[in-house]
Amino acid sequence: MTMTPRKIRNLGFLYTLAILTATITGPVFAQNNLDGLCSEPDDLQSLYRQDWEAGLGPWTADRYDIGNPNTFDTPDWSTPDGLPGGRIGRAAFVPNLNIGDCATDDESGVLSLESPDIALPVGTYVPRVALEHWFDIEPQWDGGNIRISVNGGAFTLVPQNAFEANGYNDTLFEPTDEFGVLLNLNPLAGQPAFTAISGGDPAAWVQSEINLSGIAEPGDTVRLRIDFGIDDCNGSVGWYVDDVEVYSCASEASVVCGDGLVEGVEQCDDGDTSDGDGCSASCTVEDGWTCDDASPSQCTEVVLETRLTLRKVVVNTNGGTAAASDWTLTASGPTGFSGRGPTVQSPVGFEPGNYDLSEAGDVAGYAASAWSCEGASMIESNSVAIAVGGTVTCTVTNSDIAPSLTLVKEVVNDDGGTAAPSDWLLTATGPTGFSGPGPSVQSGTEFRAGTYSLSESGGPGGYVEGAWACSGGNQIDGHTLAIAIGETATCVVTNDDFDPDAAINVGHNGAWYNPATGGQGLLLDIDPVTEYMFVAWFTFTPEDSAQPFEQRWLTAQGEYSGNQAELVLYETLGGEFNQPITVETLPIGTLTLVFGGCEDGYASYRIDDEGIEGEFPLIRAIPGSGSVCQDLVSEASAETDFATQSIGINSGLDGAWYDRDTSGQGFLIDANPDPVNGNFLFIAWFTFGDTNASGQWWLTVQGAYDVTPAEVTIYETTGGSFDDPRTVETSPVGEMQVDFIDCNNATLTFDIPGRGLQDQVTVTRVLPGTEELCEQIVGAD
Repeated sequence: MTMTPRKIRNLGFLYTLAILTATITGPVFAQNNLDGLCSEPDDLQSLYRQDWEAGLGPWTADRYDIGNPNTFDTPDWSTPDGLPGGRIGRAAFVPNLNIGDCATDDESGVLSLESPDIALPVGTYVPRVALEHWFDIEPQWDGGNIRISVNGGAFTLVPQNAFEANGYNDTLFEPTDEFGVLLNLNPLAGQPAFTAISGGDPAAWVQSEINLSGIAEPGDTVRLRIDFGIDDCNGSVGWYVDDVEVYSCASEASVVCGDGLVEGVEQCDDGDTSDGDGCSASCTVEDGWTCDDASPSQCTEVVLETRLTLRKVVVNTNGGTAAASDWTLTASGPTGFSGRGPTVQSPVGFEPGNYDLSEAGDVAGYAASAWSCEGASMIESNSVAIAVGGTVTCTVTNSDIAPSLTLVKEVVNDDGGTAAPSDWLLTATGPTGFSGPGPSVQSGTEFRAGTYSLSESGGPGGYVEGAWACSGGNQIDGHTLAIAIGETATCVVTNDDFDPDAAINVGHNGAWYNPATGGQGLLLDIDPVTEYMFVAWFTFTPEDSAQPFEQRWLTAQGEYSGNQAELVLYETLGGEFNQPITVETLPIGTLTLVFGGCEDGYASYRIDDEGIEGEFPLIRAIPGSGSVCQDLVSEASAETDFATQSIGINSGLDGAWYDRDTSGQGFLIDANPDPVNGNFLFIAWFTFGDTNASGQWWLTVQGAYDVTPAEVTIYETTGGSFDDPRTVETSPVGEMQVDFIDCNNATLTFDIPGRGLQDQVTVTRVLPGTEELCEQIVGAD
């Protein structure tokens, strides 16, 4: 057992994990006599020689299968001097640079060096090739091999058994692991190659010798191509190649094919020069046969097994999480078969013929490549012809499709504002966040799937930010979007200027919130006679506090004037749920509210001892609940028809209510009777934990209603952080019956089963005199 390194690609970092695995170690190079190509020096008959002392000459440097041409940095083959090991002169060289980040900087590809046509004259004895080389290459990830083209045909890999000395010393890691997950991006992955170091440690010059018998014959013309393949990152030194010699040895002239004697380079000799009997006319073993070592050779035909392997590769570079096993691979033909990836093998008795290849899987957001097959020819993009005895592997790759997100800024200037969308910076924060000025910002090519928090910054004062509205993707709340691979989404946020001269009225009562921090908010109770305002703020403790993410509620109160209220901020502690325990209420800072109309405004705050201050926009928690405010500021306010509202529960009931027996706790009510679109009731309940759970506790009671008393659901919201757009969780915990006796009194009956809490309490208004609007509405009936 040896240690095989595995590259783990994660968020652009490279880790090396040693995994115990059984590996086959390649041959050790021999530092042989570099000149002993034939048994006798005088027997050498040189057919072609290249030493690169004058540059590449007729040899052509090229590259192919480059993973990303925009990031590929490895230079082509060149002919430097200053060779390793003290060798004199120049040699062909390709570097193995230690670059790339195994993520976005993809350095994978093949750099080739191709010879001109080399003639093997008629009468040539056994043709051979020798080359001297030195290499220090990232082991099994990168490496090189040699290909040959005969008479203008396609280049094929020189096989390992053609080497008589110093053949390929190892096999490169496979393209994918056993689970079908991308492993080695080297285009030569899985092939035999020269890799690691030559000639032991330290590296040394060695000579590799190739016998072309069975590959090329006298009278043929050949081309050689030296290929060096690299994966997407890391490296070592490189590969030097020198003194390429194409030759034959005169001493082999006495070897006669067909005399029944196995001599020299003959693989067999059955006493004749016929093809089709196992031993060919050139004394090589024919495909589908085996020959023994006797003289003459006895050859036996082998019953060949035909095999087809279907392979699935999955590339997850854009946030995808699918595995190769999520797809079913199918071959339809004489003996069709199918199965789940990453690999599916043909069954016993598989017959040759034409097969149509396909895949199926309920996996969205992936693009499939065309099938590619090794060991057979493709008929069409998804059909392959398999011959008798063929061993074929066909691969299809599915790559996750990058999602696309566009952020759009819209500005409404209907109250004298002059700002432009470009005055704001729009930001998406997530796995691959991005930002830019309005009016629109688009995600780039590196954008990945995931959950993103949407926000804006900058921009002039006097504007209120609305909630983000997204088309496409999965919008979780007013500022959070989940986008999957292959999806396209556009999210719009609108800023509306407000009227600085708009005055506060009792119609501003009710629930307000910052669209960027859903799950937190303010409830207002306004006495227009004394111009006094009471505010309850339900929120959470800050992330950096001693007890982060706990529920917290504050109150603020004071006088207001015009469109602005400058209030003192208080914190109340020491109470117990629905119990008449004396509490302590202390001032902790200030809260200023400014309204630009009946639907929007902003809040600025400062909590002195905690060093916390900030500002956030406000919009209505219940859309359309500003109708009373609009009526009161209209020129016809004195003639407003309040009789259109529900009499049992009406907008005049908005504000702060409490149980006299549990002073320091209370309810903020926002009633929105709307016979057209549906009635809705929102209540914030500010209280404390019971004997089992101490500290502040707040709940919300909300829902539609048709009759009075109203039956609505109690909710608990957890997981937030003070003035922070963190996603919260809101869950139902009980039920409440709300019954208003008159404009000043009501009974609330609640049941919270999970805590064993149930009771009925009578509540009255916190601010005397705030019942005027309610009485006006009731009187209008």
